[in-house]
Amino acid sequence: MEGLFVAGAVITVVQFWRLRDRRLLPLAFLLAFLAGAEAREPWEAWRRRFQVAALASGLTLLAMFSIEDDAAARRARGERRP
Repeated sequence: MEGLFVAGAVITVVQFWRLRDRRLLPLAFLLAFLAGAEAREPWEAWRRRFQVAALASGLTLLAMFSIEDDAAARRARGERRP
């Protein structure tokens, strides 16, 4: 399973180099941290740390999408930033 996460992370980094879309970086980190978690035994403390790091990356990605969505909606309405 971790091989799939690593492959996904590599593909995401290649897409980042191609597109220069910074939203792809948290996704690459999320996949890499999930790969690290899957590579550990269930009783190891590092597995939990990798899972928490993956969660933080996912929340960062969500925040980046939310901020961009809000900015696009403001532009569509013709509002300025406060």
